Amino acid sequence: MTERRVDLIEDGIDVALRIGDRKDDHAITVKLGEYRHLLVSSPILLEEYGEPSHPQDLIKLPCASWGVSTQSKIWLLGHKTIQINPLLQVNDYLHLLELALAGRCATELPPFLAQSPILDG
Repeated sequence: MTERRVDLIEDGIDVALRIGDRKDDHAITVKLGEYRHLLVSSPILLEEYGEPSHPQDLIKLPCASWGVSTQSKIWLLGHKTIQINPLLQVNDYLHLLELALAGRCATELPPFLAQSPILDG
């Protein structure tokens, strides 16, 4: 897994799974699916910081996000956006999942990673 822009031909890659918009007009692409991230937090974190009642309340929570820079991030919440200043940015969704489960942060996760822990409470 990489954030690096990969040249499929130059790097000798026959098949690639990419998330996001098509970056190469020369590649043959097949859309496999579509999803929206879920904003998640553990009950432990919400007990400590309080449950947000408005999107702006999210900036009071410690947040982590996917990425590799230290820049602020924009979270899309329906038709609203909120700018967060994440304490941590990583390019590993499993790491973000573990941080959220441990009550360390609120974060965005793909639904296929968040679904089971949500159902488990």
